[in-house]
Amino acid sequence: MNQPAPAPAPVAVLPQTIAPGDYVIYRDARRYLSGQNDHTYLAQASYGAFNESGRTIDLVRVPSGERISNAPLIYMRRLDPSEAMADIDNAPLDRDGLKSAALTWLRARIPVGRP
Repeated sequence: MNQPAPAPAPVAVLPQTIAPGDYVIYRDARRYLSGQNDHTYLAQASYGAFNESGRTIDLVRVPSGERISNAPLIYMRRLDPSEAMADIDNAPLDRDGLKSAALTWLRARIPVGRP
């Protein structure tokens, strides 16, 4: 006797560790599913922004400062600092090969006129 296959279990993405001040990649599901542009962007978790349900958070869009209320946690991923700093961490240290971000970072920390 053939029996229908059981429904697949939902993929658990919660709980994520997102703290106030963390940067996240957020996807506006309504815009994404309706085929609109500008549906995925960088945002920062607001301080005191976790809502009572524990499933949403208030965000501030970077760089516009637009506030997003009650953004569902399931549509965001925390941006690990190592991802944001990868260009500096992986920059070659030869004179001609420094990437611009690494060079800027180094110049800001090396006093002018010192070897």
